[in-house]
Amino acid sequence: MKYLEIKFELPEEFRDIIIAELSNYGFDTFLETSIGFNTYADNPELNLFPIEKVVNAYIDLCPITFETTTFPDKNWNEEWEKNFEPIVVEEKCLVRAPFHKIEKSYSLEILIQPKMAFGTGHHSTTYLMIQEMMKMDLKGKSVLDLGSGTGILAIAAVKLGATKVWATDINEWSINNSQGNFELNGIKDINLLCGQINELEIPGQFDFVLANINRNVLLDEISSYLPKMKENGYLILSGFFEEDQALIENCVIKNGLQVDGQSIRNDWSVLVCKS
Repeated sequence: MKYLEIKFELPEEFRDIIIAELSNYGFDTFLETSIGFNTYADNPELNLFPIEKVVNAYIDLCPITFETTTFPDKNWNEEWEKNFEPIVVEEKCLVRAPFHKIEKSYSLEILIQPKMAFGTGHHSTTYLMIQEMMKMDLKGKSVLDLGSGTGILAIAAVKLGATKVWATDINEWSINNSQGNFELNGIKDINLLCGQINELEIPGQFDFVLANINRNVLLDEISSYLPKMKENGYLILSGFFEEDQALIENCVIKNGLQVDGQSIRNDWSVLVCKS
């Protein structure tokens, strides 16, 4: 069988949104690279119109190019191994794939099957979220992870001691990927739902609500997060640039929350808020 490989070159800050757009057209396998990401199709005669449509929609916002290559079937595990490197957060948390062999031990270790680019720990916002979570005492606490992606934050929450964890995402492929990664980490008790927060029945309130999404979604949905927060609970937000932090802070304050902390990594920001 022949495969079509499509290589994208674009700035890091636009990769997540382009991947999300492509997922709407049936692409579900993404491989992060140093210059962008690759996606694959098992149909070398694939109509490229959806890709061209997405690229044209963003070409005025960022430099983005793509090229296609057709090749015979290959060893996909070998491709993952060549392109997916383990990540270490604050010398405490190791994020690795099952094929990585790491001799050094870490207090927190998360296994991620690298089927998609975001939520693997490589993106600065995922790094920042884990960094903030490790500062908190999650033992015996409840956590709601909104926009779970690969499920990495929900997995981190369980491994940091949380006893009630729910995770949601609007994309079915993210739900499937999350479920696979939960199993990979030996975790069976995360409640996983597909849909928008306003559409889902999520019982109770949570000590921590996590939302690593993007600026516009956060601005639209922060008011919907409040009913899911316990009194003196925390809302940890990321997915936006440092230059947009003031917008997020203003929205948070207007909704009655206090800004309790923030951090920056590679121009991306994380904001810790308290009810």
